[in-house]
Amino acid sequence: MIEFHSELKPVSRKTLASYLVQLESNKNRLSELEQELLEKYRIEFEPELRLLANPDDGKKSEFIKTRNRLRLFEYYSNDFSFYADPVLSVEAGSFYDKSLVIRRNGFSISGYYGKNWSYSVKFFDNEETGDNLDKSKRFTREHSVSITKEKKNAFEYDEVTASIAFDWSWWIRIIK
Repeated sequence: MIEFHSELKPVSRKTLASYLVQLESNKNRLSELEQELLEKYRIEFEPELRLLANPDDGKKSEFIKTRNRLRLFEYYSNDFSFYADPVLSVEAGSFYDKSLVIRRNGFSISGYYGKNWSYSVKFFDNEETGDNLDKSKRFTREHSVSITKEKKNAFEYDEVTASIAFDWSWWIRIIK
């Protein structure tokens, strides 16, 4: 249905939106689960889909967007976008029969500039509490962390991920 080169990352939001348009035109060939996922992605990429459908739509800005998707701030136009979202999650469970609670809070900022540039920054302040803490991160997906605060049965650490990408039309990307 679509030709996608997954080895070339990151992919701009505009490019992903164009893939969603292609999938929408072949919706009858998708399974029920794939159609549900398509609808969720249509909500996430609503601004870019709107611009693809009507490039002269102009600028759009919203603070605390709640229609279809909760977003703290959203601004988009044909040449520039800026999205800001708070992030909060809590995971609770057991790890080797001991309790473990992970709290994450932070923010996510992303967008694009012009036809080729895109950017994103994610910051998380994490706290893990429990009876069996893995401070060295040997048994988790994180490789290691730099502990910023330590308590009796808890520790805190920060996590930052950032990217700037330039996308040429002939599928070469520069990422930092």
